Amino acid sequence: MLYSELKKQEQDRISSVPIVWGFSDQQIRDSAESKGFEITELKPIGAGGYMRPQDKHLLDEAYAENERIRNEWLQDPKNLQHAFEYELANHEYCISYDDIEVWVAVGLSKVNSTKEQREVYAKAVELYLASVVCW
Repeated sequence: MLYSELKKQEQDRISSVPIVWGFSDQQIRDSAESKGFEITELKPIGAGGYMRPQDKHLLDEAYAENERIRNEWLQDPKNLQHAFEYELANHEYCISYDDIEVWVAVGLSKVNSTKEQREVYAKAVELYLASVVCW
């Protein structure tokens, strides 16, 4: 599986949770109505999201499943390198040179990384920089 496919599966897993999205009262009402929810039963979860308290476990389970699958997938050095290369490009590393941003996007900590992970990252940076024109 490609890293982009992993990210899509993670997004699909979260999207399957019954969350209402909106930034105005009307948007929230319309979104709640489309899902068959009463607006009075919704609680804010941040970033414009609202959900029923009894469904919170579904969100927690989706996040936990995403983390479990990602951690397992990243155990393969080839997968890890692909993830780093994707996020190096996604975060325009050739402009920012922000290592931490890339590590966080992959879901790892550079500070708590293993020697192998740092070596894979160094290889990914080398390949990425060789493939782009940086000013």
